[in-house]
Amino acid sequence: MRNSLILSLTGLVTSLLVGLCLWFIEIKFGIQLFSLMVWFLIPVGALGAGAAAGSGYYFGSIYLNLRPAKSMGIGVLMVSSATFFFVYWLGYRTAQVNGKSLYELVSYYNYLDWVLQNQSVQYYLGRGAIGEPEQVGKFGYVKAISQIIGFAIGGVAVYASLSKKPFCKDCLKYLKLKREINRYTEFRVKFMDTTSEVIDKIDSGNIDEAIALHANSFNEKSKINMNYKASLTCNECPSCRLNLINYKVEQLSKNDWNLIRGRAFTAEGGKYRF
Repeated sequence: MRNSLILSLTGLVTSLLVGLCLWFIEIKFGIQLFSLMVWFLIPVGALGAGAAAGSGYYFGSIYLNLRPAKSMGIGVLMVSSATFFFVYWLGYRTAQVNGKSLYELVSYYNYLDWVLQNQSVQYYLGRGAIGEPEQVGKFGYVKAISQIIGFAIGGVAVYASLSKKPFCKDCLKYLKLKREINRYTEFRVKFMDTTSEVIDKIDSGNIDEAIALHANSFNEKSKINMNYKASLTCNECPSCRLNLINYKVEQLSKNDWNLIRGRAFTAEGGKYRF
């Protein structure tokens, strides 16, 4: 519970800092970074800002070694989206008109309504501007909605990347890479036979024998014409020491290693030595 609270606070603080940075850059340099769009459809600025706002959850999870609950995804979504309104709120609270604070004269809703409809858009082709800036009018709301969605997607994307990291289902801790063994060869037939045997041993629970067979097969380093690669990794839970064994077989095509279908396997087990 304590770590979950710290993680939530870390995410919130990061979002506030990102909002402050965006506001400062706009005030200091006149650049509204989160409003940058490609083809007037893809809110790349908002996507990046949302990812930055949600980065606190990512780095907090890694530092605390705590996998966030699914419910925290909603929190990331809300906080990242709220960063959009926070940036405008900072402008609202600091603006002055004739020596008076703007917030004393109009409501935040009216301020936001005026700002969104009186924004200007400049189109670019390559590095050159096309025509003169145009006021967006009511279309400012469409632009704002796309930016809010961009903030949300950027934040959720960072959160989603955490779900891809291997973790212990019992301890909810991220697994740490214990060892990785890569083997290379140019002999396809022997390679396929050996990797099939390794997979069979993993499938039957003979993890020690599978590791030994893999480690003692083929070459440790890739050389010319060695187009086949087998990788075995062991990730370990820092709490219960449970190991997660991953095995995959790949073939070199041009400059990329491509997974060979049916030649990948994952298994859980106890403590293993390499």
